[in-house]
Amino acid sequence: MEIKKLREDKFEVVLHMEDLDKFNIDSSKFMSMQIEKAPFFSLILNYIDKISSFPLKNKKIIFETFFIDNSYFLIEFYIVGLLSSDGDFISKSGKNFSVSSIAPMIFCFSSFDYLCDFCKYLSSIEKDKLSLLLSFFEFFKYNDNYFLILKDSIFSSELYDFACLQISEFASFISCSDILVSKIEELGNSINVI
Repeated sequence: MEIKKLREDKFEVVLHMEDLDKFNIDSSKFMSMQIEKAPFFSLILNYIDKISSFPLKNKKIIFETFFIDNSYFLIEFYIVGLLSSDGDFISKSGKNFSVSSIAPMIFCFSSFDYLCDFCKYLSSIEKDKLSLLLSFFEFFKYNDNYFLILKDSIFSSELYDFACLQISEFASFISCSDILVSKIEELGNSINVI
């Protein structure tokens, strides 16, 4: 098993077939089980907790599992926020931001190419889901930077986790500031991605 820190909020786990053998799990059983119930899942989280620059306790974590070339599993872990005691998503540690249900989230693409890559990815999503997703997005160019503003209404949508996970592959979260949103909307140029 190999665990790598890819960035502050993303970790990659490579799980070889031999690793499954050590835990007496065959690949077909592993593919049909909930990974969080696998005996090694807590070991993975404990290790990520050690190599992370902040503790994972009370963090909201999303993970995806991929089967690669019939030889190993790739599990990607994303730390997408902090859960309060009542289970509400309130902030993401490590990048000093807080999320409220009234402020939109602002993401910045490091280049125009990343924005294009994100738009190309969006074109691969089924049309019904895409049209709903796009209703939460606004794209702007401001001060030679490309921004995506994720409207606050997505917080009550089942697409919230999916959207944050996908956006974070192409852009960096920078703020939840109504003031910055107003500035970008007022002084920036709107980009139509449809």
